[in-house]
Amino acid sequence: MDHTALRVTAHLASSVCVMDDWSPSLDALLEWAWFDERGISVSPTSETVQTADLPVARGGDPDRYPGGWWWCVSSPHYTQALQQTDWATKRWEADLIYPVDWGRRKATIQTACGPEKSYRLPIFLRSSERIDWWLLGEPTAIKRLLERVTGLGRRRNIGYGQILSWQVCLANNDWHLVGPEGQLMRPIPVGAASLNAEWNNQPRMLWAPHPPGWMPQNWTLCLMPTGNIVRLETAEGVSGGRS
Repeated sequence: MDHTALRVTAHLASSVCVMDDWSPSLDALLEWAWFDERGISVSPTSETVQTADLPVARGGDPDRYPGGWWWCVSSPHYTQALQQTDWATKRWEADLIYPVDWGRRKATIQTACGPEKSYRLPIFLRSSERIDWWLLGEPTAIKRLLERVTGLGRRRNIGYGQILSWQVCLANNDWHLVGPEGQLMRPIPVGAASLNAEWNNQPRMLWAPHPPGWMPQNWTLCLMPTGNIVRLETAEGVSGGRS
């Protein structure tokens, strides 16, 4: 399969709920779409997990680096216009419940635990018009897979992370790993620091270089990219202006 340097852009209709600067992960989204297209469960256990055959190039060397390999996809890049916190709240409202004749029994509704437990949980939101990723892949197949993805991040069920459209276009440069100024563009195992001595100064974090990120077997100490998220007060333009 021929792999081409591409830029993928998600045009957003609402803020995205993410917990870190390296999410949402495009390779994880593509893996989900690949399994969904084939009717394979997307909630496997660590014993039954499979590796998708994505139309994306692989990088790394499992024999040289702990954690092994990664899909040739950059971390997300975007200009953050606003960061805010919303709240998800659930509370038992006894006055709104249709009256029930409990007879001689004294009704007790358990709100400290169980399905009626009250909660107020923070939703951390980031506002941006678009998110860009760079990758090496096959454009037609990637477009087909992304048609299945209609939302990004958490709390999609209440309207966050909605996607207006996907755009997959040819890129002038392959920036999935090394950016235009030599910067690291995606997490890689620390053992791969030999690819660029300057990357030894990057922050380090326990991370999964390839999906699924929830599986402990995939976690390894990684060098993490910085500068992929531009806050509005330091922004000079939209991150997607590069190609």
